[in-house]
Amino acid sequence: YEVCACLVGSEMCIRDSFSMEEIMTHLNSAVKLLDRAAEKFNDKIAISDEWSEISFSELQRKGKAVGTALAKTTPQGYMPAPVMVYLKKSISCLVCFMGAMYSANPYVPTAYDMPANRIQKIVDSLQGRGHIITDAQGMETLKTMNIPESMSIHIYEEIVETETDGELIEKTLNSVIDTDPIYIMFTSGSTGAPKGVTVPHRGVIDYAIWVAKTFNINENSILGNQAPFYFDNSIFDIYSCLLTGAKMVIIPETLFMFPVKLPEFVRDNDITTIFWVPTVMINVANSGVLSEIELPKLKNVVFCGEVMPNTQLNIWRKYLPECMYVNMYGPTEATDIATYYIVDREYENHETLPIGKVCRNMRALILNDDDKQCAVGEQGELCISGTGIALGYWNSPEITAKAFVQNPLNTKYHDRIYR
Repeated sequence: YEVCACLVGSEMCIRDSFSMEEIMTHLNSAVKLLDRAAEKFNDKIAISDEWSEISFSELQRKGKAVGTALAKTTPQGYMPAPVMVYLKKSISCLVCFMGAMYSANPYVPTAYDMPANRIQKIVDSLQGRGHIITDAQGMETLKTMNIPESMSIHIYEEIVETETDGELIEKTLNSVIDTDPIYIMFTSGSTGAPKGVTVPHRGVIDYAIWVAKTFNINENSILGNQAPFYFDNSIFDIYSCLLTGAKMVIIPETLFMFPVKLPEFVRDNDITTIFWVPTVMINVANSGVLSEIELPKLKNVVFCGEVMPNTQLNIWRKYLPECMYVNMYGPTEATDIATYYIVDREYENHETLPIGKVCRNMRALILNDDDKQCAVGEQGELCISGTGIALGYWNSPEITAKAFVQNPLNTKYHDRIYR
């Protein structure tokens, strides 16, 4: 590690001896992607929303201010204190996420459009330890809930003005290891109570490297964010931008009610990559607008979260043939994505669109009812392993033990898979 530190301190050594991927593998926290971007790109715009925009350096400054306030009020001890962010979808959320990481705590993304009973369940799952960051509007909702006194509530407009304590941030950040949790993202709860999927920094760092390489994301790229921050697809947008210096444009949520307007927004903002759920793509295709508009800057059309119908996919491919279309698959427990398929031909309606092959540092296996590897043509259960696999479910050891198990095909060492 001393040798690595010396080499990373030299820009010449970085250029001559190490690839970006090799440097990134030595990071202990994903927020150091922001530190690197702020140093390299400084005043370049990192994120824009419908109200404002923020540069990489300003995102770093505000993130460290929030991180200082959180670090000063986090209870001492081994366990981190989750930081629930309860704000409208905006740049402010990203500032809070960075602040949580600077304080060595995982963030918990929520939003105003979540039902109050769901927010209460998330608060209950955190079991009284941690922080909540909100504003005056969010505070009115929280007043109607049962918030434990042991949780610290911070008003965003106040906490972001905290004077940064550089020594505290450095000390706190250096205490992080890459298997510590970066965020806790709660599942929809469609099969029961929402579960807090706890993902490590290493999973996000590896995923960001894979995204940047696979989709050729660089400092000139512009990503059009659709996914809510409490939905794991947003990890694609956020961290590939921090890694590469690309810009993330948060598309106004109201626009998704008017699919005919979405391509205009993509065109007017020079967006090069979109990662949208199929429902949005279906609505755009059915509107007929793709036959009437040119999107010369758009290069990557990525989709995940539902089955993408071939009919609407073929409409996109017909009118935007130069784009790369990628079908992604993966649960929240896999740091967003486990497999991907680059669509290289037109698929008929009766054909199944493949989910492709595994992403960087991931592995997939299919087991039958006897926990043996399936033969070709045999149906079984898809299981995945790798650096992207979640640490488990927050405060749910029994549920974790059922879903994250020893690989039955490997009896030689600890080899965890997600079923």
